Amino acid sequence: MHTALTFPVEIDPAMLMRVLSQMQIGYRINYQDNLQVLLVEQESDIECAREIFHRLSREGMLPPRNQISFYPTSIGNFVHTLRRYPATLTLVVITLALFPATFGLSSPGGSIAWLSALTFVPFTAPSGYLVFGTLDSVLQTGQFWRLLTPMFIHFGTLHIVFNLLWVWEVGRRIEVICGIPLLLMVVLVSSLCANVLQYLYTGPSLYGGMSGVVFGLLGFGFVWSRMRPRASLGLPDGIYVAMLVLLIIGFSGALDFAMVGAVANGAHLGGLLSGLFLGAVSSLRDSSRSQ
Repeated sequence: MHTALTFPVEIDPAMLMRVLSQMQIGYRINYQDNLQVLLVEQESDIECAREIFHRLSREGMLPPRNQISFYPTSIGNFVHTLRRYPATLTLVVITLALFPATFGLSSPGGSIAWLSALTFVPFTAPSGYLVFGTLDSVLQTGQFWRLLTPMFIHFGTLHIVFNLLWVWEVGRRIEVICGIPLLLMVVLVSSLCANVLQYLYTGPSLYGGMSGVVFGLLGFGFVWSRMRPRASLGLPDGIYVAMLVLLIIGFSGALDFAMVGAVANGAHLGGLLSGLFLGAVSSLRDSSRSQ
């Protein structure tokens, strides 16, 4: 191993580690007195590693430990913040754009065509009663988008606002620390698992929302932050405790009354399990690559 540079122990190296891994630069970080020592496997990578460090430092991507700033302090910083999280922002924008699809259920003479195109299985509403298709017909006719699109369905302003707040809060942390490909993988896999498990749990029914993905993001963050503490998402432990409590209360049926409607408990569980699994696999893979 070759010494590339040293920097204070107070600096959080999470983003540096992420970029080095993405650049396929073998490295190790040791601790000496009050310093962190960055070692690289190839001597030819020394200058590249130094340039990456200085660039990240200039852009404010190497903050003090446990003090990663995700909150803009000015209008200019706000614009920079939006540009910094393109994947998370795109997910939020798509969800907002598709929100009117649910209006057909409550608007007089409203069309349910958009909504039916997004549900896990298609449905019609003859005489005001919902009649659902089957998963077999969905797969046989190649309508595979339905396995994912229920995450864009929201049944009210509070429903979409709370879900997207969590997507923005957790998703952008994963995007910055773990990278866009991993964020997209967590979103897609947790959506798929959430939708499938909810269908198995309740059968054909009208369900949707980003909450299954939110549980997936939180499950991923919980495992990742514990297996890769130097690249932690920085979320308080209380959030993970609240996630588990909400899941348990949901299966008790109490939330069905409090929220005036059925809660997609199967989707929550499916998203959480997939997030935990991806967090473990990704942490182990990232750890082996950095050794």
